Amino acid sequence: MALNIDMRFWINTLIFNNLAEICPLLSLTGEDRKVYEICIEDFKNYTEYLDRNHMSVDKQISQEVLPSQQVIMEEIVSLIAENFGVTKNLQDIKDIEEFVHFWVQSWWKKWQYRTKIIFKDQPHMINVNSHFTVNDFTGEELNELTHVVTDRLIQCGEICCVNIMADALIKKDIQSAQKSEWTVQDKLNLIPRLQREVKEMSYTHGPLVFIKANKSYGLREWRDGSNKII
Repeated sequence: MALNIDMRFWINTLIFNNLAEICPLLSLTGEDRKVYEICIEDFKNYTEYLDRNHMSVDKQISQEVLPSQQVIMEEIVSLIAENFGVTKNLQDIKDIEEFVHFWVQSWWKKWQYRTKIIFKDQPHMINVNSHFTVNDFTGEELNELTHVVTDRLIQCGEICCVNIMADALIKKDIQSAQKSEWTVQDKLNLIPRLQREVKEMSYTHGPLVFIKANKSYGLREWRDGSNKII
């Protein structure tokens, strides 16, 4: 998806300003920059999801993903999803600003709920070999799997750390299968299995993404309104 640079910069600025407003303590140009970068990536994933599915997006699902009575999903699709095209319509600009505001609010709540800073591996963590290669899958096949998983994550309301979770789920399932060779049917069977896992995972309470603390990078853990670590 080719993006218009000026439009992308404007939307990224909107995301930056909304994050800074929601949590003024965030150092988005410093130690918390990774939070901002992941938010931008997740927003791009969300708009691409709408672009791929806007003809069949169910209103009820849309409201569960991003609850807002003031945002009309069909309009947002036509405004943002099509390559982030530039619009000169002032009402369009206002609608986009409103959409970004509500989306970032929902994303930040998910970030607090689904991420946790850790200093050592947790017993229940799934460790995926980051150097693991999937030689039996073409780049096109992996992209299709990624789209299937990211779409399902977003449909289930998981709008935060989408790429991280999708990549981990795909690699985990391929690794755990321990197949020396993948047939076409094996690859097709992988899709519904991944979709089921995403749905089951969405019912899990608490953190899903554990971020290993790195002394050279001062990423901080953020708290909910009750000042408890999520």
